[in-house]
Amino acid sequence: MTIEQLITKLQEKDRFILAIDGMCGSGKSTLALELAHIFNAHVFCMDDFFLPQE
Repeated sequence: MTIEQLITKLQEKDRFILAIDGMCGSGKSTLALELAHIFNAHVFCMDDFFLPQE
Protein backbone atom coordinates (compact mmCIF):
# COMPACT_ATOMS: atom_id res chain seq x y z
CA MET A 1 0.00 0.00 0.00
CA THR A 2 1.34 3.44 -0.87
CA ILE A 3 1.10 6.47 1.40
CA GLU A 4 -1.45 7.96 -1.00
CA GLN A 5 -3.63 4.83 -0.77
CA LEU A 6 -3.34 4.85 3.02
CA ILE A 7 -4.37 8.51 3.23
CA THR A 8 -7.38 7.84 0.99
CA LYS A 9 -8.51 4.90 3.15
CA LEU A 10 -8.02 6.82 6.39
CA GLN A 11 -9.97 9.82 5.10
CA GLU A 12 -13.01 7.53 4.85
CA LYS A 13 -12.86 6.88 8.63
CA ASP A 14 -14.38 8.96 11.38
CA ARG A 15 -11.60 8.03 13.84
CA PHE A 16 -8.49 5.91 13.72
CA ILE A 17 -5.24 5.15 15.50
CA LEU A 18 -2.14 4.77 13.39
CA ALA A 19 1.13 3.38 14.73
CA ILE A 20 4.37 3.94 12.81
CA ASP A 21 7.34 1.67 13.43
CA GLY A 22 10.81 1.67 11.95
CA MET A 23 14.51 2.02 12.46
CA CYS A 24 16.20 5.10 13.95
CA GLY A 25 16.42 7.97 11.50
CA SER A 26 14.02 6.38 9.02
CA GLY A 27 11.61 9.34 8.96
CA LYS A 28 8.89 8.18 11.36
CA SER A 29 8.56 11.55 13.08
CA THR A 30 8.58 13.43 9.79
CA LEU A 31 5.86 11.16 8.41
CA ALA A 32 3.82 11.46 11.62
CA LEU A 33 3.97 15.25 11.55
CA GLU A 34 2.99 15.35 7.88
CA LEU A 35 0.03 13.03 8.50
CA ALA A 36 -0.97 15.07 11.57
CA HIS A 37 -1.08 18.14 9.35
CA ILE A 38 -3.21 16.36 6.73
CA PHE A 39 -5.67 14.93 9.27
CA ASN A 40 -5.56 17.71 11.88
CA ALA A 41 -4.49 15.05 14.37
CA HIS A 42 -2.34 14.62 17.47
CA VAL A 43 1.03 12.87 17.48
CA PHE A 44 2.26 11.00 20.54
CA CYS A 45 5.96 10.22 20.15
CA MET A 46 7.21 7.26 22.12
CA ASP A 47 10.47 9.18 22.64
CA ASP A 48 8.47 11.29 25.10
CA PHE A 49 7.88 8.18 27.23
CA PHE A 50 11.44 6.83 27.26
CA LEU A 51 12.58 5.74 30.71
CA PRO A 52 16.32 5.76 31.53
CA GLN A 53 17.79 2.44 32.69
CA GLU A 54 18.80 3.87 36.08
